[in-house]
Amino acid sequence: MKVLGNILWWAFVGFMAYATLIKPDNTDPAVVNYEEPLPMELANYGEPGEGAKIMNAAKIMGRDYAWKHVKEDRLPCLFAAGVVADNILVKYHFSNETEFKLKAAAVRECANVAENNGFVLVGRVFEKRN
Repeated sequence: MKVLGNILWWAFVGFMAYATLIKPDNTDPAVVNYEEPLPMELANYGEPGEGAKIMNAAKIMGRDYAWKHVKEDRLPCLFAAGVVADNILVKYHFSNETEFKLKAAAVRECANVAENNGFVLVGRVFEKRN
């Protein structure tokens, strides 16, 4: 019984740490915030703007930190795009083939938006350039 209590305690502690550390704050002006419902056109990954739809869905998927700056000048955009795409896949139960196409679209759109806003890809992280 004590072992079960310990397991439950550490599960609770882990959940609280996850919720505290991962939960985004909406104070960053670089956060994408959209209120309209996520269109099911996300499945039409071949249409123009599919990556934008994926990234714009960040708020709806509970991951509205996709564009949040880290250390004031770094944007872990490729990782964030993957997280957003994963959340969409889980919610709408897309197939594995669609999964790769959605992630690719999210990363492409992420790179385009970042570069248009003065970021340059250095390794796997975008850095702000003046």
